[in-house]
Amino acid sequence: MNWEEIKKDVSKIHPKREIAIYTLQSPNRKSLGWVNIAYANYDFREFCRYCVEIQIRLGKRDKKKEKLNRFQMHFKLAKIGNEKLDFEFIENYFIKHFSGICTALFLYIKTTKRGFQIQIYVDNIEATTNRLNEMKTDKNRIFDFDYKITEDENWDIIGMMLY
Repeated sequence: MNWEEIKKDVSKIHPKREIAIYTLQSPNRKSLGWVNIAYANYDFREFCRYCVEIQIRLGKRDKKKEKLNRFQMHFKLAKIGNEKLDFEFIENYFIKHFSGICTALFLYIKTTKRGFQIQIYVDNIEATTNRLNEMKTDKNRIFDFDYKITEDENWDIIGMMLY
């Protein structure tokens, strides 16, 4: 298979979304998120073999507000201009920045104690790393984030979430 030829047909590389929403609960916190299960049997994993895990931080929390419901903290926390900072906004933000430089498959996003975590699989590690570094150092960036990239040809990192 020639990846450059396959990528020309967007419907092949980006299947129709099938979003599964979930909550995770541990003794200390709840987390809400979604995973795109349309990628469960994805035929082109070998080409998008780099898992990009991005931790988005939404600023320092006020200890006096700690008793607020965590879902309130994440979903009512921030506005950017006229837009809410939510799952859709974050996904679109990264789609816009990755457009044209790599194939980016958004598989997973969840709330965390301090913001959001997303997992994206990409085909071009060099272009992705360069773009993320540009975004991190942009003085006008919307939020702070850290990332790590792991080679994961079989998608073991996201595997259990897809099934």
